[in-house]
Parts: sequence; structure tokens; C-alpha cells
Amino acid sequence: MSMLIDTIATHPYSDLVVLMTFFGALSFVTFLRGFLTGLPHLFTINVHAEHLEHSRVYAVWGVLLLAWLFMLWEGIRVAATYFEGGALSEQTTVIDIVLGLFGLAILVSLFLGKKGGGGGHH
Repeated sequence: MSMLIDTIATHPYSDLVVLMTFFGALSFVTFLRGFLTGLPHLFTINVHAEHLEHSRVYAVWGVLLLAWLFMLWEGIRVAATYFEGGALSEQTTVIDIVLGLFGLAILVSLFLGKKGGGGGHH
């Protein structure tokens, strides 16, 4: 137990790691809720497509939250490496650029996507 307390006290990012792990687990559970509740209806096809919209929303939000948490973690890791005086490798910067473009694409798709609408029977 004292080794755990020493690790938490001496490692400056241990609280952040625990927080990111918690939010990652919540994001994965959100994805699973949407994916697993909509999966049986995919095989039976016994309901209207509008009735499965909530399952799709949970699955998409779970994946988006996981992607954002991963990008946030990479940003924190790069910033910590920069401020601690470590050298970034060329491969790390390429990966971070790709992740930044991926995050920008997610932002653009969220804000320029379909507005309004919603389910409802016609």
C-alpha cells in the first residue's frame, strides 16, 4: 500500500491517468449500451428504423468520446514532454498531426452536419 501511495505522490500525472481511465470506461460503456441494445434488432428487423435511433446515438457518442479522450491524452502527453524538456520524435509529431486532423474532421462533421430533424412517424 505504501508503494501505491508513493507512486501517486511522486508521479505528477497519476490523478490525471485515473480520471482519464474513468472517463474512458464511461465512454466505452456508453458505446456498449447503444451497440448491444440495437444489435438484436439488426438480425430480427422487427421495428421501425426510427425506434433504433437512440441506440445509434449512444453508440456514436461512445465512439466520439473515446476518440476525444484519446486525442486529449495525446495532447497532454506531448505538452508534458515539451515542458519537461524531452525531445519529441518525428514519428510522434506525425501521429499528433494526424490525430489533430481527425479531431478537426469530427468537429466539422458535428457542427456542419444535419441540423434539427429528429425521429417521429410520418
